[in-house]
Amino acid sequence: MGKLHDSPSVVRELQTRYDLALSDALPLKESLALLKAAAKDYGHHD
Repeated sequence: MGKLHDSPSVVRELQTRYDLALSDALPLKESLALLKAAAKDYGHHD
């Protein structure tokens, strides 16, 4: 369940964290390729 924050300082801190997480994310095509490779490898481990 989500939580609503209306304190400007809390909102700024959360926005900074969110922006940082997005900056570390792979582009969509690379993310999909990584997930597909991981799923393929996952099926080969006994």
